[in-house]
Amino acid sequence: MTKRCMTALYALFLVFLPAQLQAKTPRVDKRISNLFLQNFRNEGFSYIVDPYAQLCFMQTHNGGVIKIDCQALKRRGEWDDVIYWVEPVEKK
Repeated sequence: MTKRCMTALYALFLVFLPAQLQAKTPRVDKRISNLFLQNFRNEGFSYIVDPYAQLCFMQTHNGGVIKIDCQALKRRGEWDDVIYWVEPVEKK
C-alpha cells in the first residue's frame, strides 16, 4: 500500500472517528509485553502505545498499522498517565 493510500485511510478514520467515540470508551490495558492497548472492536481499530520507545500506533483489525502523533492521542483522557513523555495538552 502506498504512503498516499495510507494517508487517505488515516484521514477517513479521523473523519468518522468522532461519531463512533460517543459510545462507552474501552479501557486501556497494559500487556505483559509492557505495551498498552485500547481496543475498539466495533469500530475495527486499536491504539497501541510503547512507553519505552515512546511511540504510538493505530492498528486496523485487517492488519494495517499507522504511526500516530502521541500528543494527539494524549488528548484522550484515558491516555494521559500512559503518555508521560509529551507536554500536557490544553483541553478546549
